[in-house]
Amino acid sequence: KVSPDSIPNTFRTFPTAPSSGPEFAPDSARASPLAMGARPFYTPEDTYPDVVARVRRSDNADTAATIAIIPALAFRRVYANFPKATSHIVAMVLVRLYKVTLNTVHNYLGLTREIMETEAILNASEPAHTLPEHLVNHVLEELETHDAKLKAHEVHEPHGLPQH
Repeated sequence: KVSPDSIPNTFRTFPTAPSSGPEFAPDSARASPLAMGARPFYTPEDTYPDVVARVRRSDNADTAATIAIIPALAFRRVYANFPKATSHIVAMVLVRLYKVTLNTVHNYLGLTREIMETEAILNASEPAHTLPEHLVNHVLEELETHDAKLKAHEVHEPHGLPQH
């Protein structure tokens, strides 16, 4: 865990709020922010853990890149409340990362064939992994709904050609 005192103020996602009182005096400049009454970056009572965002500019880039360091605790908390949404977010991030990586390998290194061969070997060697339970349940629910609609349709409309 990153200590709040080790992060420069420009990288904090929200300002710390100093408490009022005699312990927060201008002459105590050598004390740490937490000792002076500043709110810690993360406490167990907080809804959100600390997230560090840094803007990086390089001389040869047209735009700045923002790097967000998101602790695993944030994903655990969101996953506990919203497992389907969290799975979707993680899948989107992984797909985007895969596309960017493959595009870079293809355009700049010319290693497309090697990457695809490695992917095929990995897929063939890995045992079948089971899907998360909520995904399996969703597919089963959709199949049951679809089957129920088909049965209801068959009851209302008999099989065969219409009689004239």
